[in-house]
Amino acid sequence: MAISNARDGALIKRLQGHESTVTQVSYSSDGQFLVSGSLAAPYLILWDTAGKRHDLPGPRGEVGRVEWSSDGRYFASIDKENLVYVWDRGRFELVRRITLSGSSVSARNLAWSPDGKLIAAGDAKGVQILDPQRDVPVRTLPDPTDASYDNIEVAGWSADSSRLGTFTSYRRTARVWDVAKASRLQSFSVGLWRALTE
Repeated sequence: MAISNARDGALIKRLQGHESTVTQVSYSSDGQFLVSGSLAAPYLILWDTAGKRHDLPGPRGEVGRVEWSSDGRYFASIDKENLVYVWDRGRFELVRRITLSGSSVSARNLAWSPDGKLIAAGDAKGVQILDPQRDVPVRTLPDPTDASYDNIEVAGWSADSSRLGTFTSYRRTARVWDVAKASRLQSFSVGLWRALTE
């Protein structure tokens, strides 16, 4: 894995650690840490600015998505085993493991709310809302898809963390939800890009 200068593409540093394909790379908001996920063990590695690696135990399957809290103190990962892990970056420590209920997840479907209080993860039955302080989902936004292989994708949170956007590529439908009430506010029977731009 390599870090390059965004302006000219020049190589800054090469990071050695993963034994398989790297699926996800994400910087903390302050740029002090980088976390990477992989198809095989070690599944998750946290790197500091000096390039020192910290292999993180926990994930037992492909890590497809990593999301940082807005303050950069914590990050969450999701894997193919229907597990979300929440980590404290300062202590390199696992603080929560949340088991998702329902069918399956894409392992690429995770979004942390701007206020840092909730995490959203989608599967074929809807979107599960997670509290980083609890071991099980706190609520579900029910929206079953018409195809078992299709997942509800999380498009993003509103700035005040009260609403969530979701979509499915199979059904070509985008929705806006009131998260606290788990109620659907609006639906668009078009592709996500058109729903956001028209």
